[in-house]
Amino acid sequence: MTKFRRATLGGLALAAALAVAPTAAYAGGFSLQDHDAKALGLSNAFVATADNPSAIFYNPSGMHVLDGMQGSANVVVIAPILDYDADPGEGEDAEGRMDPAVIPALFGTVQLGDYFHFGMGSFTPFGLATKYPRFWAGRYISIEAEIQTIVLNPNLVFHIPIGDENVFAIGAGLEVLYGSVLLKRAVDFRFLGEPDGFVNLYGDTETLSLGWNVSAMITLFDRKVRLGGGFRSDHANELGGEVKIRGRAEFINTPAAAMLPRATGARADIPLPSTAAAGVAVEPIDGLSVEVDFRFQKWSVLDEVSLRVRHRPDTKIFFDWHDTIAVAGGIEYKIIKDQEKATLNELAVRIGTFYDQTPVNRDTFSPTVPDHDRYGGSVGLGVKLMDMFSADVAYLFVYLDSPEKENTNGAENGGTANGTYSAQAHLIAITLGLKF
Repeated sequence: MTKFRRATLGGLALAAALAVAPTAAYAGGFSLQDHDAKALGLSNAFVATADNPSAIFYNPSGMHVLDGMQGSANVVVIAPILDYDADPGEGEDAEGRMDPAVIPALFGTVQLGDYFHFGMGSFTPFGLATKYPRFWAGRYISIEAEIQTIVLNPNLVFHIPIGDENVFAIGAGLEVLYGSVLLKRAVDFRFLGEPDGFVNLYGDTETLSLGWNVSAMITLFDRKVRLGGGFRSDHANELGGEVKIRGRAEFINTPAAAMLPRATGARADIPLPSTAAAGVAVEPIDGLSVEVDFRFQKWSVLDEVSLRVRHRPDTKIFFDWHDTIAVAGGIEYKIIKDQEKATLNELAVRIGTFYDQTPVNRDTFSPTVPDHDRYGGSVGLGVKLMDMFSADVAYLFVYLDSPEKENTNGAENGGTANGTYSAQAHLIAITLGLKF
């Protein structure tokens, strides 16, 4: 296999590795945790509360407090900012050209008798979007990457009262995932005395990928103390613990001397991490709730990816990512609470903060995923009207420690783009809820 084809198909493997699952705004790697405005106002410290339909994502067992039929429509707008400060000899500085991304989510729940609840959610658990100028120093590694996923997640929850003030709830669900990817980069033809060529890479899940989740919640002293936790599995396809990606590469402006096909196909099996989360919430005084959550993601499953090309040896792309932990805390104060027979039933204000580790190994760092440890904070506001309608808004700011790329990743393609990558993101979330 020629050097060019190895590099090109290696780029497809990288794209496929990210597909199964905009730069992820809150969660290390390319995981997304932002699916509800109330949760976002608490920096997603919501596992032990989960008292609206988005519980299907954060902790399905929280559905046990939702009577009748309830649903919510959620939109999160992510506006990322990315700058590249080149090391000496690495070309010019650059600014990322990432457009705001819109992340939608839909959730619905229904009460089934006295002890069961059923819910269905559709959300984006993994995502990535990076975009650089067409002729920046790292164009041989990445110019643009757009990766999207969508999951359908039905859940069934059973709860049982323990005495007059305590409740124990458990739940289980199935995840069905579909993902797609687009990756664009330049191809170096200076050795032929020709200008850059370009390759557009496409990929999606060959068949739907399956996962599962379990959850639990205990509420004590009439919900003054709440304990919650859950686990989401990795995704399997045909009984394997990986997502199967089928991709295609299209070559543009390539010289005839390279003897390249207009397109070629490839496949890769990509592991996705399992996730465990736990939280505790307390209400020290009436109307004031404080929650702290912890999350663990097993990113070490993303060690290396083998790209299988028809009639060619496998190409291996090394990630060597690490397992991560995240900590989030949130405070909610209900200025108006449980006002019956009133137009405004509830008015709440929220704040939160978080820390999230990156799984990225410095030795394999790539500008396609310019990730580092993340910090940030949030504010939010929520209202309930006539005990039927609810509206929540929130803002979250994400700051990434400035990662420095100091490795040879990209050298085989024509440029390493070593330097400092500075990133931050602004998120605005809006949630509208309805109760029947």
